[in-house]
Amino acid sequence: MSPAAVAAVDASVTARGEGNSVPDAIARIDEASGKWFIVGAIVGPAAVGTEGSPLGVWATDADVTDPAFGGELVSPIQGWSTAPYAPELDFGMDGHPVLGCWLRK
Repeated sequence: MSPAAVAAVDASVTARGEGNSVPDAIARIDEASGKWFIVGAIVGPAAVGTEGSPLGVWATDADVTDPAFGGELVSPIQGWSTAPYAPELDFGMDGHPVLGCWLRK
């Protein structure tokens, strides 16, 4: 992922004003939908008292490898960021396709 794409994900989390951030993220394109799915660990107060950091998931139509990334982010998970909720992309955390790339990180 480009630094600009990671910064956009992080900005969507920090904008909530809860002291959380996403300093790193990885992505994988879903060939069927043409969307990039992004996953990143949420660090900050959200991770206190949990086993590991919670994971956030986002999606975009824009190329996340583009150094000038300026795409709109949506999220299949409500509550972690200011990205609009995209219920059509909500596969549940157990079966979300992007989680496979997090395990290979």
